Amino acid sequence: MLSGSNFIGGVESSKGKNIFSVSSPLNKQALQGEFSEVTSSEINQALSCAKEVIPYLRSEGVLIIPKFLNALADRILEHKDALIERAHQETGLSISERLGPELQRTATQLNLFADLARTGKSSDPRIVTGLPNRKPSPRPDIRGVRIGFGPVLVIEASNFPFAFGAIGGDCESA
Repeated sequence: MLSGSNFIGGVESSKGKNIFSVSSPLNKQALQGEFSEVTSSEINQALSCAKEVIPYLRSEGVLIIPKFLNALADRILEHKDALIERAHQETGLSISERLGPELQRTATQLNLFADLARTGKSSDPRIVTGLPNRKPSPRPDIRGVRIGFGPVLVIEASNFPFAFGAIGGDCESA
């Protein structure tokens, strides 16, 4: 399950010279896997890939984004035991009191954001009806909708491995 690499534009990338591993706070034992620190060039490459998909997401996003978020929630739940066990080993946090509910919350949030994207509510469409007879001056019809304008960089906390980690609410909403 762990590769230790970064994935950019669907391609595995491990250009970073800083390789690190982690040990468990529970027993100080080294955990499986070595990880490559992301490089500046990889960050720039990821931003470039993100910019390339903006036109596609603007035209097809209402169809693609909900499916992606629902599929991600399904995959998290499909692998929940392995994810929770690894998070427990890395953090020492309780499985039943903290990590299990946090993982479920994350999957639920993914499905909620998918519903928002599917219904169009995330774009917050608004129509303010004009008042042609208003004094001292008429008010025209005002119509608005929120449209994303570019890639978003999200830097997540590590003290909540699921809810605010690499797939947490901040990243989900972005």
